[in-house]
Amino acid sequence: MKYKIPFAKPYITRAEKRAVNKVLSSGQLGQGKKVEEFEEMFAKYVGSKYAVAVSSGTSALFLSLRALGIGEGDNVIVPSLTFTASASVIHHCGATPIFCDVDMKNLCMDEGEFTELSKLTRPKAAIIVHLTGNSVDWKPREIPVIFDSAHLIEENCHQGDLQTYSFHPTKNMTTGFGGMITTNNEEYYKYLKLARLHGCTKRNSNEGLDTGSRRWGYDVSFCGWKMNMNDIQAAIGIEQLKKLNWMNEQRLRCIIRYNYNLRLKNTGLHLYPMLVRDRVKFMDFMDDSGIQCSVHFEPLHLMKAYSDVSLVHKLPNTEWIGRHIVSLPLFPELKNKQIDYICQRIKKSGFSNFP
Repeated sequence: MKYKIPFAKPYITRAEKRAVNKVLSSGQLGQGKKVEEFEEMFAKYVGSKYAVAVSSGTSALFLSLRALGIGEGDNVIVPSLTFTASASVIHHCGATPIFCDVDMKNLCMDEGEFTELSKLTRPKAAIIVHLTGNSVDWKPREIPVIFDSAHLIEENCHQGDLQTYSFHPTKNMTTGFGGMITTNNEEYYKYLKLARLHGCTKRNSNEGLDTGSRRWGYDVSFCGWKMNMNDIQAAIGIEQLKKLNWMNEQRLRCIIRYNYNLRLKNTGLHLYPMLVRDRVKFMDFMDDSGIQCSVHFEPLHLMKAYSDVSLVHKLPNTEWIGRHIVSLPLFPELKNKQIDYICQRIKKSGFSNFP
């Protein structure tokens, strides 16, 4: 179905196309100088010492868990109201996700619930999600924390031991697909640089094997993964980062107009969620109106893949929100008159208010 108003649309200009063509013409398409330049720019933008570019937000989460030493038998607290990547990476490390309820106001992990779960499960780490772009301003001191910042990329937003980002086409900035990890910890940084590319490192000619040349000799420090970014993606990311402040300002403009029309108080810059009484009928109505909406998210603990994970606490907020939440279109080029039309159709639907 072709929508009059799509749910999301990346803001791509001639600058990205020129940057990609320049890389293509150079013949150097793999991980190279452009990736290094992008990492340096990104670290400076978010306020971290180090940044490591990877193939996706999912690989960023997985490698961050490995950097913390998460493995078999470990517990990791994570919200259930998030995309599956936030929890599936815990499984892939051989650990167990401990699902936590969320706060009704900002949809992010509830601090009180987290404290209680920590006492009961003795987790080795936590993944805290900045859902919809809402910044979580608390951090446990007892265990290392990965902030899943797939929905939040703003100036000086780095916090925690490790923070991960996604550059999926629907995100606040894109590289097509790709991700980033930021940290202030040098040991994590060194590990991540190796882990993203098979654990390979350069070897001097006098280090055990006769390589014959210091230019091409290498060693495999450990069995890592193939999760690096390439220069084509990085070239796009550099141009996107240059205009990210403007793109976020345009998202804020949209949010302010939505809030005014719908009498809501949303703040996150990535998604515009709202709660509706009958989601199936609401989504059908919006489809018929030519407006593409989405759902972020349905609870993970109710999914088949996580049926073997025992809940320590009930998650009433997550389950209620998961039945009623929808996300409205939000992207920099969304026009005010389009927002007004969306809000007019929402009110016309009759499903947007609770008794």
